[in-house]
Amino acid sequence: FKLFLFTGKVGLVLNNKPPFILDLLIGLIGNFIGIASMCGLMSLTRFGGGLEEVAINVVNSKVNDSWYSLLILGIFCGFAIYLAVKGQEIENYLGKVIMCFLAIVIFIACGFEHCVAGVGYFVYAKVFTLKGVLAILLMIIGNSIGSILLDALFKLNDYLKKKEDKRS
Repeated sequence: FKLFLFTGKVGLVLNNKPPFILDLLIGLIGNFIGIASMCGLMSLTRFGGGLEEVAINVVNSKVNDSWYSLLILGIFCGFAIYLAVKGQEIENYLGKVIMCFLAIVIFIACGFEHCVAGVGYFVYAKVFTLKGVLAILLMIIGNSIGSILLDALFKLNDYLKKKEDKRS
């Protein structure tokens, strides 16, 4: 839908001018407001108690995890989200859908850390602590590193292919 989703846009930082970083920050804040609002509203429904119970366990695993584990899991999530976005360059419509679906399923099934989804868990659990904020910051950094790194690797691959084609 061409929405400004932080984890889908952060990998494009190398393609843009420095003011794009401000756009990313604004987008991230907007994403957090959106997820917090939706989760807050869902907490008011009959599903709220069950959501809170599940979220408390998830949040506890996040705040009790090591910083490097959160960062690594965030990086792997960044890889997956970047691939979902990059997959939209596939010409075949079904290929685009499959690439997006698989990338998202992989990051969820593997338990990778997604910064925006992480905020949702904290809202459901009603846990607002410094450790929670630090966990989210590590996820933001990890998601960013993963996505930007994979974009840089694709750019390097394209550069090397062009260089090789010139020699041929």
